[in-house]
Amino acid sequence: MSTEWRLRPLGEVAHVEMGQSPPSEHVSEKSESGLAFLQGNAEFSDLYPHPRLRCSKPLKKAKNGDALISVRAPVGAINRADQDYCIGRGLAAIRFIHADPDYGYHALAFVASNLRKVAQGTTFEAVGGKDLRGLEFPDSPPHEQRRIADILDTLDEAIRKTEQVIAKLQQMKQGLLHDLLTRGIDENGELRDPERHPEQFKDSPLGRIPRSWVAKTLGEVASIIDPNPSHRYPDAVTEGVPIASTENFVGEDDFDLASAALVPWYVLRQQHTRCSYAEEDVIFARKGRIGFARRYGTHQKVFSHTIVVMKPRGAIDSSFLLWLVRSRLFFSGIRKRMNTNSGVPTLGVDFLGRVSVPQPSQEEQRRIARILDDLQSQLIAEKSELIKLQALKNGLMDDLFSGRVRVAVHEETTS
Repeated sequence: MSTEWRLRPLGEVAHVEMGQSPPSEHVSEKSESGLAFLQGNAEFSDLYPHPRLRCSKPLKKAKNGDALISVRAPVGAINRADQDYCIGRGLAAIRFIHADPDYGYHALAFVASNLRKVAQGTTFEAVGGKDLRGLEFPDSPPHEQRRIADILDTLDEAIRKTEQVIAKLQQMKQGLLHDLLTRGIDENGELRDPERHPEQFKDSPLGRIPRSWVAKTLGEVASIIDPNPSHRYPDAVTEGVPIASTENFVGEDDFDLASAALVPWYVLRQQHTRCSYAEEDVIFARKGRIGFARRYGTHQKVFSHTIVVMKPRGAIDSSFLLWLVRSRLFFSGIRKRMNTNSGVPTLGVDFLGRVSVPQPSQEEQRRIARILDDLQSQLIAEKSELIKLQALKNGLMDDLFSGRVRVAVHEETTS
């Protein structure tokens, strides 16, 4: 650490206000009087809390601008007070006196994970005021603190905006997926309107669908294959092909096979004989995480009994099939047929094959899939950007709070 930087106990740079729960008769969800009340971190968000309760006679308070930190499991969660709060015993308020408050918030977020080491080994994970006050805090030269806070605030704002874009795209995708699979899109690229043009729709086992569509069963438009009907594998080996289950599904499109067990290559040959794997095949979770779906992809793998392979056949576009089995329309068909009182549900090949699905023309399928694929590409790009921003912030915090990287400060700031 730079000689101009030092680690100091948090209690030397900030006032630590430990929370205390008020009597329950002073706390209400309906009251509009008193202070907003936070018992713990249950109402924390990415930055500011979202309180549900109010307290008419608070015992311990956090002031607007304080850092809020969870002192009970999970220890170390951080938020900022955007108003005065009554705080319960699950929280503490950190009021920076000898450090820039914005700098203090970021530095506290950086070192908060050290509190978990203190809390380990206890019956109920928690830390006390002594632990908080003794937490080592990276104290930088005062003239650099504001600049560091500005840098990290800028990154946080970029991260929040990217998260907002992702949330909007996710919401748009879900709504558009439902509309496209119930109303379709005409030759002009417009969604059909069942209210303005009811003559363009007809009744079907799926409800009202465009008149040119056909209602079929999934088994009529796709081959559904259980890749591992015996549910048995040989012993794991150190070199071979990975076994993927629903636990290896990551994100919306990928597999994480880094920790997957390996079995001999002949198992792949056996499954390939059964399934004839192709990159565009749809892999569908039929047990546990029901409904997660993605393409087989390019990486060779075998599968457990928790999934089925769906192979488009006839006049069904592979991308359309993928979006179809991800849709609310398809899930509603599953729920109508499923016995929800049978413990962990497992959807069999025959069961899935009888679920009703719509079949537009191939050209309309491609139009629908192209719209959804483009939207998914935007989502993937934004999520990739978010990962980069978060990695940049983590790296910068490590450099800035250790003094390895110094910030340039304008002369008027230091005068």
